[in-house]
Amino acid sequence: RIVPTGAGTRADARVAPTDSGPRATAELGRLVGGVKSRSVHLAAGRGLEAGRLWQRGYYDHIVRSENDFLRIWTYIDNNPLRWELDCYYTER
Repeated sequence: RIVPTGAGTRADARVAPTDSGPRATAELGRLVGGVKSRSVHLAAGRGLEAGRLWQRGYYDHIVRSENDFLRIWTYIDNNPLRWELDCYYTER
């Protein structure tokens, strides 16, 4: 759903709403559940052990600023480099 803002230099400027009320939370949960369910069924159809695809629950975060985006990007970009420092790391 796109909501006209009426702001900015263009009359047709639109943004996606960031309502995080109960309805938005329920819709997000339903969407994530559907993605998980579909991917598990596809994996099972290909002979993969589907029970290990997803952790219980999930964490979501709305990126609200460029600084927020850059912080998250840096974390994701550097995370594989830090794997050897993790307590669960074992050399294969």
